[in-house]
Amino acid sequence: MLRTCTLTPTIAVNPPFFIGPLAPGLRVPPGDTGALSTDKFIYDLLFAENKVDTPAVGFVDVRDVAIGLVKGQKTPGKHRIVFSGEWFTFEEAIDYIASIRPELKGRLASASKTAQKNSLLDNSKAALVLDLTPRSWKESIQDAINDLLKLEKCWTEEGGQDKRRR
Repeated sequence: MLRTCTLTPTIAVNPPFFIGPLAPGLRVPPGDTGALSTDKFIYDLLFAENKVDTPAVGFVDVRDVAIGLVKGQKTPGKHRIVFSGEWFTFEEAIDYIASIRPELKGRLASASKTAQKNSLLDNSKAALVLDLTPRSWKESIQDAINDLLKLEKCWTEEGGQDKRRR
């Protein structure tokens, strides 16, 4: 006798690098930048000795990914959806950080120039199928920087020394 299998509708949301605020209550040992996951890209912008290159695939806010996954669970059909945040360069991010946190100007990294002007990823299917639009990259950067600075302060209070792992 043949059995009939019922397949569950599936949506795969495929984001690039995640940025944004850290998870509430996240505990990170002093200096363990590897535990920051891809927010380490943003943390690296806070060190003048760094020369940073903008990744070609870009970033997406972790909160937008969470929203996309929840919406995906509620969307009928099978879809593979690439989803990215607004395109920005590290040069733009560094300038933005300096404008909102002028006290950080002296410690910010420098960025390599890039000729890339747009994301390599197309969000049109995410907008159509999930009604999903990414938040502003500036909001993501600001929230990431605020949390990273709070974490850095905690590290200083706990460990005293800068033990960043590069």
